[in-house]
Amino acid sequence: MKLKNVFIFMVIAILVSGCTTPYQKKDFWNYTLGGYEDSTIGEGKYSLKYVGSKQTKMASIKKMWNRRAKELCGSDKYIADFVEGSDTHSQTVGYAGVPVSSTHKLPAVIGTVTCNVVQAAPDSGVLQKKELEVKVKPALDILEEKSSCIRVIIDNATKSGSVNFQELLDCASSSGVTDQDQIEDIATMLTHMGFEIAR
Repeated sequence: MKLKNVFIFMVIAILVSGCTTPYQKKDFWNYTLGGYEDSTIGEGKYSLKYVGSKQTKMASIKKMWNRRAKELCGSDKYIADFVEGSDTHSQTVGYAGVPVSSTHKLPAVIGTVTCNVVQAAPDSGVLQKKELEVKVKPALDILEEKSSCIRVIIDNATKSGSVNFQELLDCASSSGVTDQDQIEDIATMLTHMGFEIAR
């Protein structure tokens, strides 16, 4: 009777290991099916591993790794730093009083995800941004020299992701910058930096 139970377990284990990996959180009890495993390692930064079954292709594992990265970040704005590798898992389970040990070396994608990253602009956009920085530099210098309000606005925008246009106008006015075109150029530069302008 005991040997029959061991045989049934082994057949089930072989059948389960023959399946491709569905998108799921990794489960200790169904380890050979794979899944994701993640942990927070900093603000907006995660350690992420996606393990596949022996039959799952690496391209599919990478897709599922990226799917989980998007879920963690809430968008596709993130930096992915990962390697293709493998994950080894050993376990011993007792069935009908008989210990059965197994070791599984499964394909995996292992890495880190850093969220809320503004995607790099194309070359023409980079040139336009540099030209804009040169154009607004005199106004920014005046704002920084006469008042710290522009630094406060940028610090707040770093936390919230947006700049209140009225606050920018007030900051410029209090520093003696009244040229509307210069203020609009500063707002455009802040947009290029990835901040939303709330008007």
